[in-house]
Parts: sequence; structure tokens; C-alpha cells
Amino acid sequence: MKLSDLVTEYVSYKRALGLRFTTDARTLVRFGRRLGDVHVESVTVDQVQAFLDGDNPVSSAWTRKRTTLVGLYRFALARGYASASVLPPFRPKLPPPLVPYIYSQAELKRLLDAAPKMCSRSMTLDGYVLRTL
Repeated sequence: MKLSDLVTEYVSYKRALGLRFTTDARTLVRFGRRLGDVHVESVTVDQVQAFLDGDNPVSSAWTRKRTTLVGLYRFALARGYASASVLPPFRPKLPPPLVPYIYSQAELKRLLDAAPKMCSRSMTLDGYVLRTL
């Protein structure tokens, strides 16, 4: 079975279950475009890994894409369209969550006092607008 046919059938199946399935469907279409119209059995772990990694740093989007592909391959395996899952066995470690920084009263005062000094004739914002922002 061709990958594009598998994606179409899987999306139809999910929508028949009553799911909107729009975000995952877009992910699967991008997956199909990235690999081309190949046979499901010819997809390799390296191709899937390249799709998951993409061009951006690792984020929660990587996990979301992998979860979508897990569903696709479970569907394919249950129906005999694929003989094995080609999903990579490891998951990269996500970067630590951002720790917010709370400014002290003195730092806030210095920032607000510096705002009018940052404005010049070439800047379109007035000092009081920049201070408000």
C-alpha cells in the first residue's frame, strides 16, 4: 500500500469515529509529502527520524508528531499494511522549561527611568509611551 493511501484511509477512519482530526491530518500530509508517494514497507527509520527532527530545535512538537505517527503505524499494523513499525526507539530529552525572572523594585525603577532616555528624534515612540510599554 502506498503511504498517501494509508494516510487518506487513516484520516477517514479517525473522522468516521467523530474526531475532527485536523492538526494530526496536516502532520500526516506533511509526512507523506516529505517521504513522497512510496510504499509503506519502504519507509525507513532514518526517514522518520529526519521528519521528526525537522529543521527546528527539539520541542513538544516533536512529541506531538511522534504520537501522530504512532497512531498511523498502529492502524497500519492492525490491518496488515505494514509488517513493523519504523518509529525511532528513543526520544530526545526536551530542554528544561523556562524559569521566569522576577524583576526587583530597583531594577524596575532603573528600566522605567531609562525609557525616556532611549527615545530620540528618529524614534517614533515618545518617552512616556515607551515607559508605559
